[in-house]
Amino acid sequence: PKPRLRRVYVADATYEGLIRQMDRQQSPLLVVCDELNQWINSFTRYNNNSAINGWLSLHKLGPQIVTRADDSKNYNIPRAAASVFGTIQTDRFVEAMANDEFINSGFLARCLFTFAESGWQPFRKKSPHPIEGPAENYNQIVRNLHALPHPKSKEKPHTSTMTQEADEVWARWYNGTMNELRKESEQWPERSKQRCAWNSGLEKIEELPARLAIVLHAVDCIGTDQNAGDLNTPVSPETMANAIEIATWFVQGLRTVCRMIADQPANNRPTYRPQTPEEYVLSKFHQEAKERLEIRDILRKCRRYDAVDQLKPVLDSLVQNASLIVEPGETKSGKTTKFYRLP
Repeated sequence: PKPRLRRVYVADATYEGLIRQMDRQQSPLLVVCDELNQWINSFTRYNNNSAINGWLSLHKLGPQIVTRADDSKNYNIPRAAASVFGTIQTDRFVEAMANDEFINSGFLARCLFTFAESGWQPFRKKSPHPIEGPAENYNQIVRNLHALPHPKSKEKPHTSTMTQEADEVWARWYNGTMNELRKESEQWPERSKQRCAWNSGLEKIEELPARLAIVLHAVDCIGTDQNAGDLNTPVSPETMANAIEIATWFVQGLRTVCRMIADQPANNRPTYRPQTPEEYVLSKFHQEAKERLEIRDILRKCRRYDAVDQLKPVLDSLVQNASLIVEPGETKSGKTTKFYRLP
């Protein structure tokens, strides 16, 4: 039989394509994006924000059962997960966060941000004598990780325990430091975007040291030698302290992001204020690439409405307020109809 292609990472992928590949190989994937703006734009490439929920579900490393009308596109993945890594320009990121769905859905809370320190300059020339030691050690760690026996779908995954001292270190972080960090949300208006982003982000980061400790512990156990070590040894307090230090770094990244959001005047309004029917319809026009839309196209975008008769009064109101312009035109079939567009 033809061998199946097994990938470790991809450079660009839609949610559907990622699920299809994970179903083939039954293992997680890494998505490495040179520019994250391209990945974020893929959420609305075919319809509005439809892919966000799919990507969010990959965060928990749980089962993915995808069913479509076409029986050939049904997938069942016991442990589906994808890590996304990349960079994005600051102004592009702020533009993306203008979409309330990214904050309200918990998408922003599941992201970990890092920023270059002040005064940092990238290397402009490659060293004539590259340092091969760290690169080779990293490659060996990756090889050892791949050499670990992969748990079958019906077996339990690799598990690790913590020493009592390590558990106490984490408890001090969880019950002490995190409580102080939560108080920082009081500096921003109630229900504002930045306050919502800060609180939801902390909910994810508060458990991050435990996850990072497992990663650091696994790397320490397998080492850089050819033979992998024993993963059954418990996590030490030193490893947990290192994990907390990394988590604190991500807290600073989240704080920077929230301040960037706060600097945008439009983001200081309440996040959960219900949209009026007119605001809802106009938001669909701003998300659409086409210059003008027929009423049935608008109906397909506005899922609040089930029939044209329900949508028509809202469009009439927007036309009356000069928020939309209506003009005659012809469809592809030559039928005369009305088109709506932004002024």
